[in-house]
Parts: sequence; structure tokens; C-alpha cells
Amino acid sequence: MEDLQQVGRVHAGERDPLRVVVADDSEEQRLLLKALLTSSGFQVVGEVADGEAAIGAVRTARPDIALLDLSMPGTDGLAAARMIKAEWPQTRVVMLSSHLAAEAESLALEAGVDVYLEKGIDFPELVTTLERLGAQSGPDLDLPRRKPRPAPAQSDEFVSFVAHELRTPVAVIEGFATALA
Repeated sequence: MEDLQQVGRVHAGERDPLRVVVADDSEEQRLLLKALLTSSGFQVVGEVADGEAAIGAVRTARPDIALLDLSMPGTDGLAAARMIKAEWPQTRVVMLSSHLAAEAESLALEAGVDVYLEKGIDFPELVTTLERLGAQSGPDLDLPRRKPRPAPAQSDEFVSFVAHELRTPVAVIEGFATALA
């Protein structure tokens, strides 16, 4: 926990906290992200379960960063990202997804997402990425790109589906375990 607080202190001491809207259809994931981001010096100004609500939260709260899940009911993260970037281009959009396919990252970047991250990312790395993202202006971001995992073979479609469904709860468990440690 000390590592998480140390990462957050650097951010919190320099300027007002970065304001973040969290959109994920998993209530547990939203709870985890809110707890970890708040303890790291961020201000969570909205927690929503779908893309349409994310657009509304950005419209109302005008956050620095919108942290969106890719797969949400109704308006998904890609559609929400397009609308957010069209209406509020200064808002940084981070896609946090459990999709493994390299094509998901390409689709996200085409939709205007500033950074695509896989769920299960090391939390201090997420905090550092969000801080760097919030500190930069302009279209050219100086952020490290993680090499995406390759798309599974078509014959592995069922295994890919199961892995996607298990990744979110496993990421939540890992996140709370990290926070408790």
C-alpha cells in the first residue's frame, strides 16, 4: 500500500488532483478503481456502468480523464470514446479492457482513445500512466506502448470468450489483494 500512496503523493503534491470518470459494467471493478485511484490522489467525479452514462458524466463533471471499459451494455466504450473526443477533445480517454486481441487496441485508437490498457495491469503502472497522461497536452503523447497480446486462433474462440469473462473478476481480486498488501 505504501508504494501506491507514494505514487499518488507525487501527483497530489504538484497540483489539484486529476479528475476521473470511471465507466465499467462491473460494479466490483468500479469500486476497486475508485478506491485505488482515490487513495493515490485522484478525484473520482463519476462512476457509471455504461457508455451513455459515461458521456453524461463527462458532460456534467468535465473530468481530465475518462477511464472506459470496452465492453459495456448499450453504448460500448468505443462509441462513448468517439463521442467524448468529438465533444470534449481535451478530455483524455483511457480504454481499460479484458479483450486480448491486438485488433481491440487498434479499434480503440481509431476511436480516439489516448491509451489502451489491459485489465490486470499493475496498479502503480496504471497510476503512473494516468498521471503522465493528465500532465501532457496536445495530440502527441509520450507514453510507453505495451505490446498487445496476439488475437487467439479462430478455433480458440470459446477459450477466448471464457478468458474474457474471467479476466474482470480476477483483476478485481488481484487489485484488492494489492491494496490490502
